[in-house]
Amino acid sequence: MNDVIEIHSSKGKLSALLVGSLLFVIISVLMLVNASSFKSPIFQNEVLILVVGILGLVFFGFCTIFIVKAIFSQKIMLTVSESGIEDRSSGVSIGLIEWQDIVGIETRQIYSQKFVVLLTSQPDKYLDKANSAMKRKAMQANARLCGSPLAISSNSLKINHADLETMLHQKWENYRIGLDR
Repeated sequence: MNDVIEIHSSKGKLSALLVGSLLFVIISVLMLVNASSFKSPIFQNEVLILVVGILGLVFFGFCTIFIVKAIFSQKIMLTVSESGIEDRSSGVSIGLIEWQDIVGIETRQIYSQKFVVLLTSQPDKYLDKANSAMKRKAMQANARLCGSPLAISSNSLKINHADLETMLHQKWENYRIGLDR
């Protein structure tokens, strides 16, 4: 595998994500400013509405910042090479995922969101690379939901999910065949 594949971000996909993220920031701010207007049969407690508003503002605020950075970034989001997969496509990306640590590649779907999950023999190695407690917690959530802390979404990439999965499978098979020689 001598060829290197570089995948950039999709400005169109990121713009759509930005609109959605900003919408949730606005809703969160409205919840904080006027919690009583969000009372419903499900949410009757204004304190709970305020807590949800704060959590939404923090989470979607960080999402908005990440998306804006990604829109204006010229960085390559995903690189596939002889070494492995260098992932910089999301807030929980961990950098280089070595081929030797991958034991399987699967698609998992959570609601309508599809992920390419890289099953690894070394989950702790990648969890230990997390540079913040928040990133580590998100990766641990990935592990619980997907079976691995390593999950890649094509949502921000200039490639669709099916093509991403096919390409990663092919490159992983090429790596494995190279080992057998």
